[in-house]
Amino acid sequence: MTDAAEALARVLRPNDTILVSNGTAEPSDLIAALLEVAPGFPGLRVIQITTSGAEQLAEASGQGVRLFSPAPGRKTRVAISEGRAELLPDSLGSLARQIRSGVLRIDGVLSRLGPIQGASTYPGIAMDITIPALAGARFHLSEVDARMPRIRARHLVELPRITHVLPRSDGPPAVAERPPLGAAAALVEHLATCIPRGATLEVGLGRLAALLPAALVGRNGHAMATGLSGDETIALVESGIVDRPVIPGEPAMVVTSVVRGSADLYRWVDENPAMRLADATETHDPSHLARLPLFTALNGALQVDLMGNANSLMVGGRLLGGVGGALDYAVAGAMASGSIIALESRSGRFPAIVPIVERVTIQASFVTHVVTEYGVAHLQGRSLRARAAALIAIAHPDDRDELKRASRVIE
Repeated sequence: MTDAAEALARVLRPNDTILVSNGTAEPSDLIAALLEVAPGFPGLRVIQITTSGAEQLAEASGQGVRLFSPAPGRKTRVAISEGRAELLPDSLGSLARQIRSGVLRIDGVLSRLGPIQGASTYPGIAMDITIPALAGARFHLSEVDARMPRIRARHLVELPRITHVLPRSDGPPAVAERPPLGAAAALVEHLATCIPRGATLEVGLGRLAALLPAALVGRNGHAMATGLSGDETIALVESGIVDRPVIPGEPAMVVTSVVRGSADLYRWVDENPAMRLADATETHDPSHLARLPLFTALNGALQVDLMGNANSLMVGGRLLGGVGGALDYAVAGAMASGSIIALESRSGRFPAIVPIVERVTIQASFVTHVVTEYGVAHLQGRSLRARAAALIAIAHPDDRDELKRASRVIE
Protein backbone atom coordinates (compact mmCIF):
# COMPACT_ATOMS: atom_id res chain seq x y z
CA MET A 1 0.00 0.00 0.00
CA THR A 2 1.36 3.47 -0.89
CA ASP A 3 1.92 6.16 1.74
CA ALA A 4 -1.02 8.12 0.31
CA ALA A 5 -3.29 5.07 0.50
CA GLU A 6 -2.25 4.44 4.11
CA ALA A 7 -2.92 8.08 5.02
CA LEU A 8 -6.32 7.94 3.36
CA ALA A 9 -7.25 4.65 5.01
CA ARG A 10 -6.61 6.23 8.43
CA VAL A 11 -9.23 8.96 7.92
CA LEU A 12 -11.86 7.38 5.64
CA ARG A 13 -15.16 6.06 6.95
CA PRO A 14 -17.86 4.04 5.17
CA ASN A 15 -20.46 6.17 3.36
CA ASP A 16 -18.20 9.24 3.25
CA THR A 17 -18.77 11.89 0.60
CA ILE A 18 -15.48 13.06 -0.91
CA LEU A 19 -14.94 16.09 -3.12
CA VAL A 20 -12.13 15.66 -5.65
CA SER A 21 -10.77 18.83 -7.20
CA ASN A 22 -11.60 19.85 -10.75
CA GLY A 23 -10.25 17.75 -13.63
CA THR A 24 -7.99 20.65 -14.63
CA ALA A 25 -6.16 20.06 -11.35
CA GLU A 26 -6.86 16.37 -10.97
CA PRO A 27 -4.95 14.79 -8.05
CA SER A 28 -4.21 11.60 -9.96
CA ASP A 29 -2.03 9.93 -7.30
CA LEU A 30 -4.62 10.54 -4.57
CA ILE A 31 -7.37 9.20 -6.83
CA ALA A 32 -5.29 6.04 -7.33
CA ALA A 33 -4.92 5.80 -3.54
CA LEU A 34 -8.67 6.20 -3.08
CA LEU A 35 -9.41 3.43 -5.56
CA GLU A 36 -6.87 1.21 -3.78
CA VAL A 37 -8.53 1.50 -0.37
CA ALA A 38 -12.16 1.95 -1.45
CA PRO A 39 -13.12 -1.77 -1.17
CA GLY A 40 -12.66 -1.51 2.60
CA PHE A 41 -15.06 1.44 2.91
CA PRO A 42 -18.46 0.65 1.38
CA GLY A 43 -20.81 3.39 0.23
CA LEU A 44 -18.23 5.99 -0.82
CA ARG A 45 -19.63 8.88 -2.89
CA VAL A 46 -17.29 11.10 -4.91
CA ILE A 47 -18.14 14.49 -6.39
CA GLN A 48 -15.94 15.87 -9.17
CA ILE A 49 -16.10 18.21 -12.15
CA THR A 50 -14.63 16.02 -14.88
CA THR A 51 -14.73 18.17 -18.03
CA SER A 52 -10.92 18.02 -18.06
CA GLY A 53 -8.38 15.47 -16.88
CA ALA A 54 -8.05 11.73 -17.24
CA GLU A 55 -11.43 10.98 -15.62
CA GLN A 56 -9.95 8.12 -13.60
CA LEU A 57 -13.01 8.00 -11.37
CA ALA A 58 -15.40 7.69 -14.30
CA GLU A 59 -13.75 4.46 -15.40
CA ALA A 60 -13.86 3.04 -11.85
CA SER A 61 -17.28 4.36 -10.81
CA GLY A 62 -19.56 1.60 -9.61
CA GLN A 63 -16.60 -0.46 -8.32
CA GLY A 64 -16.22 0.62 -4.70
CA VAL A 65 -16.97 4.30 -5.33
CA ARG A 66 -19.83 6.10 -7.08
CA LEU A 67 -19.11 9.27 -9.02
CA PHE A 68 -21.45 12.29 -9.09
CA SER A 69 -20.65 15.15 -11.46
CA PRO A 70 -22.30 18.53 -12.21
CA ALA A 71 -20.09 19.01 -15.28
CA PRO A 72 -19.21 15.60 -16.77
CA GLY A 73 -16.52 14.89 -19.33
CA ARG A 74 -16.84 12.30 -22.09
CA LYS A 75 -15.94 9.23 -20.01
CA THR A 76 -18.18 10.39 -17.17
CA ARG A 77 -21.11 10.88 -19.54
CA VAL A 78 -20.65 7.29 -20.70
CA ALA A 79 -20.61 6.11 -17.08
CA ILE A 80 -23.81 8.09 -16.38
CA SER A 81 -25.55 6.63 -19.44
CA GLU A 82 -24.57 3.14 -18.26
CA GLY A 83 -25.90 3.80 -14.75
CA ARG A 84 -22.47 3.57 -13.10
CA ALA A 85 -22.28 7.30 -12.25
CA GLU A 86 -24.81 10.07 -11.71
CA LEU A 87 -25.36 13.62 -12.94
CA LEU A 88 -25.71 16.37 -10.34
CA PRO A 89 -28.27 18.74 -11.89
CA ASP A 90 -27.35 21.75 -9.72
CA SER A 91 -25.41 24.77 -10.93
CA LEU A 92 -21.93 25.33 -9.48
CA GLY A 93 -23.15 28.38 -7.57
CA SER A 94 -25.94 26.36 -6.01
CA LEU A 95 -23.53 23.54 -5.09
CA ALA A 96 -21.11 26.02 -3.49
CA ARG A 97 -23.93 27.45 -1.37
CA GLN A 98 -25.14 23.95 -0.40
CA ILE A 99 -21.61 22.95 0.63
CA ARG A 100 -21.00 26.12 2.63
CA SER A 101 -24.34 25.84 4.47
CA GLY A 102 -23.89 22.12 5.20
CA VAL A 103 -26.92 21.03 3.16
CA LEU A 104 -24.47 19.03 1.05
CA ARG A 105 -22.10 17.38 3.53
CA ILE A 106 -18.51 16.93 2.38
CA ASP A 107 -16.50 14.60 4.63
CA GLY A 108 -13.17 14.84 2.85
CA VAL A 109 -11.35 16.68 0.08
CA LEU A 110 -8.69 15.40 -2.32
CA SER A 111 -7.01 18.34 -4.04
CA ARG A 112 -4.04 19.42 -6.10
CA LEU A 113 -2.64 22.74 -4.93
CA GLY A 114 0.14 25.10 -5.92
CA PRO A 115 3.58 25.89 -4.45
CA ILE A 116 4.18 26.45 -0.75
CA GLN A 117 4.35 30.07 0.38
CA GLY A 118 5.38 30.31 4.06
CA ALA A 119 2.83 28.34 6.07
CA SER A 120 0.36 28.17 3.18
CA THR A 121 0.06 26.98 -0.40
CA TYR A 122 -1.21 28.72 -3.49
CA PRO A 123 -4.59 27.34 -4.61
CA GLY A 124 -3.22 26.02 -7.91
CA ILE A 125 -5.43 26.53 -10.96
CA ALA A 126 -8.90 25.55 -9.65
CA MET A 127 -10.80 26.89 -6.63
CA ASP A 128 -14.47 26.52 -7.75
CA ILE A 129 -16.28 24.24 -5.24
CA THR A 130 -13.08 22.77 -3.76
CA ILE A 131 -12.32 25.70 -1.48
CA PRO A 132 -15.83 25.97 0.05
CA ALA A 133 -15.64 22.24 0.81
CA LEU A 134 -12.47 22.63 2.89
CA ALA A 135 -14.22 24.68 5.58
CA GLY A 136 -16.37 21.83 6.87
CA ALA A 137 -14.46 18.73 5.72
CA ARG A 138 -13.18 16.25 8.31
CA PHE A 139 -9.97 15.61 6.32
CA HIS A 140 -8.03 17.09 3.43
CA LEU A 141 -5.33 15.28 1.48
CA SER A 142 -3.48 17.30 -1.13
CA GLU A 143 -0.89 16.91 -3.84
CA VAL A 144 1.19 20.08 -3.46
CA ASP A 145 2.70 20.79 -6.87
CA ALA A 146 5.77 23.03 -6.87
CA ARG A 147 5.40 23.72 -10.60
CA MET A 148 1.82 24.92 -10.53
CA PRO A 149 1.46 28.61 -11.43
CA ARG A 150 1.30 30.98 -8.48
CA ILE A 151 -2.01 32.67 -9.13
CA ARG A 152 -3.07 35.32 -6.68
CA ALA A 153 -6.03 34.73 -4.38
CA ARG A 154 -7.42 36.58 -1.38
CA HIS A 155 -6.84 33.55 0.80
CA LEU A 156 -4.21 30.83 0.47
CA VAL A 157 -4.66 27.29 1.84
CA GLU A 158 -3.07 26.87 5.27
CA LEU A 159 -0.67 23.92 5.50
CA PRO A 160 -1.69 22.92 9.06
CA ARG A 161 -5.21 22.27 7.76
CA ILE A 162 -3.99 19.65 5.28
CA THR A 163 -4.17 16.15 6.77
CA HIS A 164 -1.55 14.70 4.42
CA VAL A 165 0.71 16.41 1.87
CA LEU A 166 1.90 14.51 -1.18
CA PRO A 167 4.65 16.49 -2.98
CA ARG A 168 4.81 16.56 -6.76
CA SER A 169 6.49 18.83 -9.31
CA ASP A 170 5.21 18.15 -12.80
CA GLY A 171 2.91 21.16 -13.21
CA PRO A 172 -0.54 21.28 -14.80
CA PRO A 173 -1.13 19.38 -18.04
CA ALA A 174 -1.45 21.68 -21.06
CA VAL A 175 -4.76 21.48 -22.91
CA ALA A 176 -4.52 21.27 -26.69
CA GLU A 177 -6.47 23.86 -28.62
CA ARG A 178 -9.43 22.55 -30.58
CA PRO A 179 -10.22 23.81 -34.10
CA PRO A 180 -12.82 26.61 -34.20
CA LEU A 181 -16.42 25.93 -35.11
CA GLY A 182 -17.20 26.08 -38.82
CA ALA A 183 -19.37 29.19 -38.60
CA ALA A 184 -17.43 30.77 -35.74
CA ALA A 185 -16.22 33.94 -37.46
CA ALA A 186 -19.68 35.10 -38.54
CA LEU A 187 -21.20 34.02 -35.25
CA VAL A 188 -18.72 35.93 -33.10
CA GLU A 189 -19.07 39.03 -35.30
CA HIS A 190 -22.81 39.07 -34.51
CA LEU A 191 -22.08 38.33 -30.86
CA ALA A 192 -19.87 41.41 -30.57
CA THR A 193 -22.80 43.68 -31.43
CA CYS A 194 -24.60 42.51 -28.27
CA ILE A 195 -21.76 43.37 -25.87
CA PRO A 196 -21.99 46.85 -24.31
CA ARG A 197 -18.84 48.93 -24.24
CA GLY A 198 -17.18 48.70 -20.84
CA ALA A 199 -18.98 45.46 -19.92
CA THR A 200 -17.82 43.04 -17.26
CA LEU A 201 -17.67 39.83 -19.25
CA GLU A 202 -18.34 36.22 -18.39
CA VAL A 203 -17.01 34.04 -21.19
CA GLY A 204 -18.34 30.48 -21.26
CA LEU A 205 -18.16 30.10 -25.02
CA GLY A 206 -15.98 27.02 -25.42
CA ARG A 207 -14.43 26.92 -28.90
CA LEU A 208 -15.93 30.31 -29.80
CA ALA A 209 -13.93 32.08 -27.11
CA ALA A 210 -10.72 32.03 -29.15
CA LEU A 211 -12.25 34.44 -31.69
CA LEU A 212 -13.61 36.91 -29.14
CA PRO A 213 -10.43 39.08 -29.03
CA ALA A 214 -10.60 39.62 -32.81
CA ALA A 215 -14.31 40.46 -32.61
CA LEU A 216 -13.71 43.12 -29.94
CA VAL A 217 -10.53 44.60 -31.41
CA GLY A 218 -10.28 48.34 -30.87
CA ARG A 219 -12.63 48.32 -27.89
CA ASN A 220 -11.50 48.74 -24.28
CA GLY A 221 -12.84 49.36 -20.79
CA HIS A 222 -13.82 45.74 -20.16
CA ALA A 223 -13.20 43.44 -17.19
CA MET A 224 -13.75 39.67 -16.82
CA ALA A 225 -15.60 37.89 -14.02
CA THR A 226 -15.87 34.30 -15.16
CA GLY A 227 -15.75 30.66 -14.14
CA LEU A 228 -13.09 29.50 -16.57
CA SER A 229 -10.20 31.40 -18.16
CA GLY A 230 -8.47 29.99 -21.23
CA ASP A 231 -5.85 31.19 -23.70
CA GLU A 232 -8.14 33.91 -25.05
CA THR A 233 -7.56 35.72 -21.74
CA ILE A 234 -3.98 36.56 -22.77
CA ALA A 235 -5.11 38.29 -25.96
CA LEU A 236 -8.01 40.08 -24.27
CA VAL A 237 -5.72 41.57 -21.61
CA GLU A 238 -2.60 42.18 -23.71
CA SER A 239 -4.61 43.94 -26.45
CA GLY A 240 -6.19 46.29 -23.92
CA ILE A 241 -9.76 45.04 -24.47
CA VAL A 242 -9.80 43.93 -20.83
CA ASP A 243 -8.08 46.81 -19.06
CA ARG A 244 -9.93 47.75 -15.88
CA PRO A 245 -10.29 46.09 -12.46
CA VAL A 246 -13.28 43.89 -11.81
CA ILE A 247 -13.64 45.44 -8.36
CA PRO A 248 -12.47 49.04 -7.81
CA GLY A 249 -9.37 49.22 -5.64
CA GLU A 250 -8.14 45.76 -6.65
CA PRO A 251 -5.54 45.18 -9.39
CA ALA A 252 -7.18 42.09 -10.92
CA MET A 253 -8.82 42.66 -14.29
CA VAL A 254 -9.76 38.98 -14.52
CA VAL A 255 -11.38 37.09 -11.63
CA THR A 256 -11.92 33.40 -12.31
CA SER A 257 -12.36 30.11 -10.45
CA VAL A 258 -10.46 27.90 -12.94
CA VAL A 259 -7.58 28.41 -15.36
CA ARG A 260 -7.22 25.87 -18.18
CA GLY A 261 -5.12 26.09 -21.32
CA SER A 262 -1.68 25.94 -22.85
CA ALA A 263 1.75 26.06 -21.23
CA ASP A 264 1.92 29.70 -22.42
CA LEU A 265 -1.22 30.49 -20.42
CA TYR A 266 0.18 28.90 -17.27
CA ARG A 267 3.38 30.95 -17.63
CA TRP A 268 1.37 34.12 -18.24
CA VAL A 269 -0.86 33.77 -15.16
CA ASP A 270 2.07 33.03 -12.82
CA GLU A 271 2.21 35.92 -10.34
CA ASN A 272 0.36 38.13 -12.82
CA PRO A 273 -1.44 40.95 -10.95
CA ALA A 274 -4.07 41.03 -13.71
CA MET A 275 -5.40 37.65 -12.48
CA ARG A 276 -7.11 36.56 -9.28
CA LEU A 277 -8.52 33.13 -8.42
CA ALA A 278 -11.72 32.97 -6.39
CA ASP A 279 -14.09 30.18 -5.42
CA ALA A 280 -17.63 29.65 -6.68
CA THR A 281 -19.24 31.45 -3.75
CA GLU A 282 -17.92 34.61 -5.47
CA THR A 283 -17.50 33.70 -9.14
CA HIS A 284 -20.90 31.98 -9.41
CA ASP A 285 -22.99 34.21 -7.13
CA PRO A 286 -25.66 35.90 -9.30
CA SER A 287 -26.40 38.65 -6.78
CA HIS A 288 -22.69 39.62 -6.64
CA LEU A 289 -22.20 39.38 -10.40
CA ALA A 290 -25.29 41.44 -11.23
CA ARG A 291 -23.85 44.37 -9.23
CA LEU A 292 -20.67 44.48 -11.32
CA PRO A 293 -20.58 47.23 -13.99
CA LEU A 294 -22.57 46.16 -17.07
CA PHE A 295 -22.23 42.47 -16.30
CA THR A 296 -22.83 40.48 -19.51
CA ALA A 297 -22.91 36.67 -19.71
CA LEU A 298 -21.76 34.95 -22.92
CA ASN A 299 -22.56 31.24 -22.99
CA GLY A 300 -23.08 28.42 -25.43
CA ALA A 301 -25.79 25.75 -25.55
CA LEU A 302 -26.80 22.69 -27.51
CA GLN A 303 -30.32 23.86 -28.33
CA VAL A 304 -32.61 26.86 -27.96
CA ASP A 305 -36.37 26.58 -28.46
CA LEU A 306 -38.92 29.01 -29.82
CA MET A 307 -39.63 30.45 -26.36
CA GLY A 308 -35.91 31.04 -25.70
CA ASN A 309 -35.29 28.15 -23.31
CA ALA A 310 -31.74 26.78 -23.60
CA ASN A 311 -30.52 23.20 -23.30
CA SER A 312 -26.91 22.38 -22.49
CA LEU A 313 -27.55 18.80 -21.42
CA MET A 314 -28.62 16.38 -24.15
CA VAL A 315 -29.63 16.02 -27.79
CA GLY A 316 -31.23 12.98 -29.40
CA GLY A 317 -31.50 11.35 -25.99
CA ARG A 318 -27.69 11.41 -25.57
CA LEU A 319 -26.08 13.17 -22.63
CA LEU A 320 -23.65 15.65 -24.19
CA GLY A 321 -23.08 18.25 -21.47
CA GLY A 322 -23.98 19.31 -17.95
CA VAL A 323 -25.38 22.18 -15.93
CA GLY A 324 -22.07 23.72 -14.83
CA GLY A 325 -22.13 27.46 -14.15
CA ALA A 326 -24.10 28.73 -17.15
CA LEU A 327 -27.35 29.08 -15.17
CA ASP A 328 -25.65 31.22 -12.50
CA TYR A 329 -24.30 33.55 -15.16
CA ALA A 330 -27.53 33.66 -17.16
CA VAL A 331 -29.48 34.73 -14.07
CA ALA A 332 -26.92 37.44 -13.30
CA GLY A 333 -26.78 38.63 -16.92
CA ALA A 334 -30.57 38.83 -17.16
CA MET A 335 -30.57 40.96 -14.00
CA ALA A 336 -27.82 43.17 -15.41
CA SER A 337 -26.80 43.99 -19.01
CA GLY A 338 -27.35 40.77 -20.93
CA SER A 339 -27.52 36.99 -20.94
CA ILE A 340 -26.45 35.86 -24.40
CA ILE A 341 -26.59 32.32 -25.79
CA ALA A 342 -24.37 31.78 -28.84
CA LEU A 343 -24.50 28.59 -30.91
CA GLU A 344 -24.16 27.36 -34.47
CA SER A 345 -27.51 26.98 -36.24
CA ARG A 346 -26.79 23.29 -36.71
CA SER A 347 -24.56 20.79 -34.96
CA GLY A 348 -23.98 18.03 -37.48
CA ARG A 349 -27.43 16.89 -38.54
CA PHE A 350 -29.14 18.31 -35.44
CA PRO A 351 -30.83 21.74 -35.63
CA ALA A 352 -29.88 24.09 -32.78
CA ILE A 353 -33.09 26.13 -32.97
CA VAL A 354 -35.93 23.70 -32.21
CA PRO A 355 -39.65 23.92 -31.36
CA ILE A 356 -39.10 22.57 -27.82
CA VAL A 357 -35.75 21.71 -26.21
CA GLU A 358 -35.20 18.22 -24.83
CA ARG A 359 -34.15 19.55 -21.41
CA VAL A 360 -34.41 23.09 -20.05
CA THR A 361 -31.17 24.07 -18.33
CA ILE A 362 -31.66 27.85 -18.66
CA GLN A 363 -35.21 29.20 -18.61
CA ALA A 364 -36.25 31.63 -21.32
CA SER A 365 -36.72 34.42 -18.77
CA PHE A 366 -32.94 34.34 -18.20
CA VAL A 367 -32.00 34.64 -21.90
CA THR A 368 -31.89 38.14 -23.41
CA HIS A 369 -30.25 37.40 -26.78
CA VAL A 370 -29.64 34.33 -28.95
CA VAL A 371 -26.90 34.51 -31.58
CA THR A 372 -26.13 32.23 -34.53
CA GLU A 373 -24.10 32.77 -37.70
CA TYR A 374 -27.32 34.16 -39.25
CA GLY A 375 -27.81 37.01 -36.79
CA VAL A 376 -29.16 38.02 -33.38
CA ALA A 377 -32.58 37.36 -31.85
CA HIS A 378 -33.44 39.99 -29.23
CA LEU A 379 -35.88 38.39 -26.80
CA GLN A 380 -36.48 40.80 -23.94
CA GLY A 381 -39.94 42.33 -23.80
CA ARG A 382 -41.20 40.29 -26.75
CA SER A 383 -44.33 38.16 -26.96
CA LEU A 384 -44.17 34.45 -27.67
CA ARG A 385 -45.09 35.10 -31.32
CA ALA A 386 -42.37 37.75 -31.70
CA ARG A 387 -39.76 35.58 -29.96
CA ALA A 388 -40.52 32.67 -32.26
CA ALA A 389 -40.26 34.86 -35.35
CA ALA A 390 -36.91 36.31 -34.22
CA LEU A 391 -35.48 32.87 -33.50
CA ILE A 392 -36.73 31.37 -36.78
CA ALA A 393 -34.98 34.21 -38.62
CA ILE A 394 -31.58 33.11 -37.23
CA ALA A 395 -32.16 29.36 -37.60
CA HIS A 396 -30.52 27.35 -40.37
CA PRO A 397 -32.40 28.10 -43.61
CA ASP A 398 -33.22 24.42 -44.11
CA ASP A 399 -34.98 24.33 -40.72
CA ARG A 400 -37.10 27.48 -40.99
CA ASP A 401 -40.18 26.08 -42.75
CA GLU A 402 -40.60 23.32 -40.18
CA LEU A 403 -40.09 25.82 -37.35
CA LYS A 404 -42.77 28.08 -38.80
CA ARG A 405 -45.24 25.17 -38.85
CA ALA A 406 -44.28 24.26 -35.27
CA SER A 407 -44.65 27.84 -34.10
CA ARG A 408 -48.33 27.89 -35.12
CA VAL A 409 -48.95 24.82 -32.97
CA ILE A 410 -47.07 26.25 -29.98
CA GLU A 411 -48.99 29.53 -30.13
